[in-house]
Amino acid sequence: MRRGLTALALTGTILIGTAGAASGAEEESRPVVSGVELVAPAALPEQLVRRAIGEMIGRPRSRQAIRQSIERTWALGLFDDIWVEEVAEAGGVRLRYHLELRPLVRRITWRGDAGLDVGQLVGAAALAVGEEASPARLGQVRNDLLALYEREGYLDAQVDIEATGNGPARDVVIKLAAGTPARLDHVRIEGTLGLPADVVIRTLALRTGDRYRESLVRDRVRALEERLRRDGFFTARVTSRPPVRDAGPGTVDLTIDVAAGPRYEVIFDGRAELAESDLRRRLTFNDSGVVDAFEVEASARQLEVAYRERGYAAARVTGALDEAATPPTIRFRIAEGPQARVASVTVRGNVALTTGQLEAAIATRPSTLVRAGLFRQDVLDRDLAALQALAQAEGFTDATIGPAELRWEDGGRRVHVVIPVVEGPRLTVDDVVVEGQTLFTPAELLGAIRLRAGEPWNLVRAEDGRRSVERLYGRRGYHGATVDMKVNRHGRQISLAYHVAEGGPTHVGRILRRGLVVTRDDTILRQLGIRPGDLFDPDRLTAARQRLEQAPAFATVDVGPLRPTPTPFADLDVTVAEQKPWHLELGAGYDTAVGGRGFLDLGHDNLFGTARSASLRMMGSIGGEAIHQLGRVDLVYREPWIVPGTPWQAEASLFGEVSENQGYDLQKIGLLTWIGDDLLNPRGTRTVRSRLRYRLEASRLSDVSRELQAQGVEPGTERIASLMPTVVWDLRDDRFNPRRGSVHQASVELATTGLGGTVDFVKSELSTAWFFSWLPPTVLALSGRLGLAGPFGGTGSLPIQDRFFAGGGTSVRGFPENKLGPLDAAGDPVGGNALVVVSAEWRFPIWRWLGGAVFIDAGAVTPEVGDLELSAFKSGAGAGLRVTTPVGPIRLDVGYALQPIPDESRTQVYVTVGFPF
Repeated sequence: MRRGLTALALTGTILIGTAGAASGAEEESRPVVSGVELVAPAALPEQLVRRAIGEMIGRPRSRQAIRQSIERTWALGLFDDIWVEEVAEAGGVRLRYHLELRPLVRRITWRGDAGLDVGQLVGAAALAVGEEASPARLGQVRNDLLALYEREGYLDAQVDIEATGNGPARDVVIKLAAGTPARLDHVRIEGTLGLPADVVIRTLALRTGDRYRESLVRDRVRALEERLRRDGFFTARVTSRPPVRDAGPGTVDLTIDVAAGPRYEVIFDGRAELAESDLRRRLTFNDSGVVDAFEVEASARQLEVAYRERGYAAARVTGALDEAATPPTIRFRIAEGPQARVASVTVRGNVALTTGQLEAAIATRPSTLVRAGLFRQDVLDRDLAALQALAQAEGFTDATIGPAELRWEDGGRRVHVVIPVVEGPRLTVDDVVVEGQTLFTPAELLGAIRLRAGEPWNLVRAEDGRRSVERLYGRRGYHGATVDMKVNRHGRQISLAYHVAEGGPTHVGRILRRGLVVTRDDTILRQLGIRPGDLFDPDRLTAARQRLEQAPAFATVDVGPLRPTPTPFADLDVTVAEQKPWHLELGAGYDTAVGGRGFLDLGHDNLFGTARSASLRMMGSIGGEAIHQLGRVDLVYREPWIVPGTPWQAEASLFGEVSENQGYDLQKIGLLTWIGDDLLNPRGTRTVRSRLRYRLEASRLSDVSRELQAQGVEPGTERIASLMPTVVWDLRDDRFNPRRGSVHQASVELATTGLGGTVDFVKSELSTAWFFSWLPPTVLALSGRLGLAGPFGGTGSLPIQDRFFAGGGTSVRGFPENKLGPLDAAGDPVGGNALVVVSAEWRFPIWRWLGGAVFIDAGAVTPEVGDLELSAFKSGAGAGLRVTTPVGPIRLDVGYALQPIPDESRTQVYVTVGFPF
């Protein structure tokens, strides 16, 4: 017998039952819970369910505790029905939880004629592995797909969805029959066109036979409306009627309604300094589609903004609308006034705050040879706000900054700016306390607040501290934790108290996976590194997203929500958009060092649905300065996650290469493998990357010149086997076009017979590059590179291909490629065991996508490490142009050798892609 004691208003039926009646006295005695039993018609995620129920055994039976356990279990989203039966037994009462699992999606399969890109259909369906497979949900998916087909012009498309399987797990099969996309038969344009019919037809660009798509029609209608408004028909309206199915198969008729309205003439009286086209772009009528006194006034204000952005501080614009004129006219009367420049900026009245500290915080600066110094009131207003914030950050809560005093001269062309400062008393922090916490120690929370006794009082930092504590709790899964802050002022001292209301933790409930077509479900789960029941940790979610993004199989990855609602369990949503698995890339380019070159890359980026990739890469070049001919083939296998749940990845490459170099020919075959990871990868760009590489390479030198042989370079074969760890510390704001930050790299390569080779040597390199936004928008870039190497054991010298070389477009410019260093009698480079290169480059914009640079480089290559000395250094200087492209800048540099090499030109020209460092 089951007697209902309570019911909770949830989606399913939830009952608490008992095996016998309970009197008031029995309730007061409250028997101890002796056991918790789970009863379900199918297998349960038992560990997760028991976590949701919580610790019940050994505690007095409490109806409130049972009710809360049901609420937590219901929050898992796995059940259609939950009720609890109490079974009396010796020593207490056993709680028997009856659970009815709801049907959930186990697998999604797409079949049939999709017509559209499957990824587009997957996105529209938004059906996730792990979510409910109820008829209502699958019906919604069907309707969403049909709506997409209709928008894309597949008006006869059919979608059938089947869900099969024993128990709660359902295999969903989505059968598609897209049919033939509809095409336009007749396109009618009705109404007042305003423009000539041929112009309207050409702008609309909808013709008989074109494929019908809602988005296409919408874009064409918008284009026509924008064209009419640009031509002065500011109130024009263009709409499309619903398509009408034609009697013919797969065709529709379309009617476009055009209401051009009157054509307005716009007159700018008094305009001289700004182009009329610039002013017309500021008019508000095009966006609003309305012409009235309000819009005329709004446009006049926008025109004033345009003038003031160019330094015309006294510009005034008034507007008038004459509807009775023919044509109706909008007239703007403009009093431009002189263009004003800042003559001086003075800060007055500051005592504790230094003048330099205040001036560094503002953008209003006097004009100089390199700075226009235009006066802009809006910039000055922002400067005053920035100074106010600075004063408050330093503890001057009652400080008053401004208003600025302006003294004009030269007929309003020059202005002296005086900014008065009244600091007032400086407040400091007396005490910071936290209370109400149990999960963290006070020291841990104070470390997150980062506001200490004795420091200047700063309300912004205090609020940041409150949010930091909440984020700290969020990383432990306590997303409902709230922190209240109380501020008490006594004289010039501030006491600060934070009270924490921790709430309860949120755990991961269901893990929903969306967007999978080719990729196997277990591939996502394995790399996600998160399981149902884990604490909902935003940092772990961010790390999981970054790991998934490493795989070229995915175009986009989203893992969230990062801030779930504060419930006992919250669903984790993993959404991926897959790339097309096969890729073919072809390219060509030119580089001074290797000449013209081309490459081919053919590969598959999602092998067997595992996100692993394999590719065949081929490259060839001819005509280079250092390498006359080059052919290389690589067969590459990439493992995006060598250890599941970690950022460790690996790659293996079988390669073969043939080249003609300066003084010798080289043939190589071998194996390159590496494993690596991002040791640090927070949400910014700061990253520490590590990699361990193994190289096994068989090389053959032939056609070695007599001059090189005289330097000890002998023809023959050798085998190089080496390990090379590398660490990169990247602090740049942008990896491809850095403006601030730095990047540092260290590597050591050990080649030895013990690893399978025939030679023994050690080769190490250190490099650093720094970037400063010096005189914005220019950039000062500095770099240094040190390389040291040496043989050991029975090896007499390093193989020539593993020695250091310098000179050329990426090291010391002004010298031929690789020729800064030891040369043989024929002038070919020999290379050395030691390398030093330092460079400085000033980069500046010229016009839009064109930039320039001036540089000076210096370096040395010596046969032995002990030969490094100042006299070995040579330097070059020059200038260049940079053309910005999506793949990096195309660089043209001209370098001049300050200490030339005999028989070599002192002027060298380099063409390549990318910055030199």
